[in-house]
Order: sequence, then structure tokens, then C-alpha cells
Amino acid sequence: MTDEERIARYLQIDDFVKAESKRFAEYLKPFREEMQAIQQGFLAEFIAQKRESVRTDAGTAYQTTSMTPKVINSEAFLDYINENWEDGGSEMVQFRAPQVDAFRNFMDHNEGKLPPGTEVSFNTSVHIRRS
Repeated sequence: MTDEERIARYLQIDDFVKAESKRFAEYLKPFREEMQAIQQGFLAEFIAQKRESVRTDAGTAYQTTSMTPKVINSEAFLDYINENWEDGGSEMVQFRAPQVDAFRNFMDHNEGKLPPGTEVSFNTSVHIRRS
């Protein structure tokens, strides 16, 4: 095979893979939507019934909540880090956002208050696994 033929064949395969991937994604769309509806149904029930999981012979549905801290005032946050370097400030240093475990630790030891210059968002989602 010449270089030109190899490049042409590669591009032909690439076009095919992209087209088939798109077609397959469309085929899977209703199945993914149904799975998402099931997860949302469990989440609504978990919230209404104040529970976190359900276990069956088929598997377990459970919820998790992730926390995403964000620096909104760099100056206030860095001042806090510098002033409290020995008491956990050094643990929070991370590019773009505070380190999550250190952030949680700060909140746990400060009645849920956030470090200066930060905000936090939470995302709760449902996962389902086999037994």
C-alpha cells in the first residue's frame, strides 16, 4: 500500500466509524432516556421517603452526593490559606478550586461554614449496580 492509499484508507475508516457511532448513539437514545427516568424516579422516592438506597435480589439503587467547591474571591481565599497554613490551609491549595477533602474537613470543623472567598455546589445522583 502506498502512503496515499494508507491515508485514504484511514480516512475512509474514520468516516465510517464516526457515521456508525452517530447511528448507534441514536439507536441507544431511547434506552438511555429510560435508564435516566428510572434513576430520576428513584431519586424522587429517596428524597420523599428520606432514605438513601434500596437493595433487592436484582441489585441496589443508591444515591451519592458530590461536592464541588469553587473559589469566587481569590484574594480572600489566598489570605485565609496564608494565615492558616499550618492549620489546614496548606491542604486546601489546589489549582482552580480547593481540595475537596480539605474543604469538607474545614466545613466539619466550622459548623458548616465555608472558607472565605469560596462557594460550593452539590450534585446528588442515583447509581444502580448488580447484586
